[in-house]
Amino acid sequence: MFWFIYDQLASQLEANLRRSEREIREIEQMAEASRQKIAENERELERLLREYEEKNGLIVDLNPEDVRVVDETKLIGGA
Repeated sequence: MFWFIYDQLASQLEANLRRSEREIREIEQMAEASRQKIAENERELERLLREYEEKNGLIVDLNPEDVRVVDETKLIGGA
């Protein structure tokens, strides 16, 4: 009887381990896809900011904390 219960528990633990390993792989794949999407979005944002600068004659200062638009004339002593 003891060995039967032991074998059942061992089988359940092995199945749980396999399921957990599969779930970890899926989460890792989702994380990688998210990192790739973030990098893609950052590149697109940079492109849009450069386009905005060119069209409007402004300098866009992008840092990790915030995005600020700086009037170029104020940087060179303008009004």
